[in-house]
Amino acid sequence: MVPFLDGLGPEARAGIDGMGARRTFAAGSTILSEGELANRVGILRDGLVKLVATQPGGYRTVLALRGSGELLGEMSALDGRPRTADVQALVPCSVQLVPADEFVRFVTDQSSASLAVIRTLVARLRESDSHRMQFASDGVPRRLARQLLQLADSHGEIGPDLSIDIALPFTQDDLAGTVSASRDAVARAFKDWRSQGLVSTGRRRVTLIDPAALSRLNSL
Repeated sequence: MVPFLDGLGPEARAGIDGMGARRTFAAGSTILSEGELANRVGILRDGLVKLVATQPGGYRTVLALRGSGELLGEMSALDGRPRTADVQALVPCSVQLVPADEFVRFVTDQSSASLAVIRTLVARLRESDSHRMQFASDGVPRRLARQLLQLADSHGEIGPDLSIDIALPFTQDDLAGTVSASRDAVARAFKDWRSQGLVSTGRRRVTLIDPAALSRLNSL
């Protein structure tokens, strides 16, 4: 998916750069809160965030990850309804916060901004459709392996032995949420892969010892 900022034309990019205010958020901070009315839109200038929603019974599930250049909270700004998820910083983040009404006026006036928002929403719809198809057709190990390989590609550190360390503050509950699985199912997959020498795990750390073998095993 092309990030929102990368889809803007020069004039729109210059305009958006001068809007709102930029703030830094420590890892673990809540940037936007579930249930609040959308009085601002976030643009993630640097970092990685997770969208976390509360399910009936109090269970918290990770809906998606968002990276640099992406919009945060734009749907609530566009439809005027309360936010459906918390936006939480996974790593230290720099976020540009723009008043919602100012953002909507800007998007209305700037054609490249309108197109960038439309592309963002379409990409997220496709992402949601893809997740539903994967949930219907793929088991937990394959969905988990795909997520880990994507994280390794975007945020992994390659070691001298070609292993890839994913040092993100993810719990197994977080990973379970991203692949629509139970924590026990994710734990079983990790146990199998550890026994095969494919991964090692630690506190909020996963290392892909043999990424290629993990990909082959799960037909990815």
